[in-house]
Amino acid sequence: MLLGNRKEFRLGERTWQSGMKLIAPLLKGKWKKYKAIEAKDVAAAMVEAAKQNKKGFTVYEYEEMKTLITQSSDLL
Repeated sequence: MLLGNRKEFRLGERTWQSGMKLIAPLLKGKWKKYKAIEAKDVAAAMVEAAKQNKKGFTVYEYEEMKTLITQSSDLL
């Protein structure tokens, strides 16, 4: 689930966002890839992935995106 602010209010989405934040610590192992992530974190991971200049199609799951973000923070 993508977390972040929206202009419009969606009750179901807001409820799921809150719920996902609560259960995030329980999502381990193969379930870790289903953790909710902030939209700004996805954007930062996309920038870092683009800098790698990989060819082809790559799927980045939660952990890979968090690693990309950490790598970019380490460079600052």
